[in-house]
Amino acid sequence: MIEREVNESATSGDAPVPFDRMAHYKNATVMDRLRQHHQQFGLVLIFDAQGRIEPTNGTCADIIRAFLDHRLMSPFSQNIYDVPDTTMVQ
Repeated sequence: MIEREVNESATSGDAPVPFDRMAHYKNATVMDRLRQHHQQFGLVLIFDAQGRIEPTNGTCADIIRAFLDHRLMSPFSQNIYDVPDTTMVQ
């Protein structure tokens, strides 16, 4: 498990959420979408025959970027951005 703590899903003043507690990799819908759309977002990910991500030294940054939702597309311009924060807007 990656023991990295992140502030991305926490709102101002909340404690950081550990990467492994975000658990996007346990969500079948998120994983299906990741397999379908990773190339469109310029993410280099390798999947095995069972659809699991095979991490390598060259893909770790994109794996983390994907699970932290740090690669986003503007619905207006269709530009793709790496963002430092993914605080949800309500």
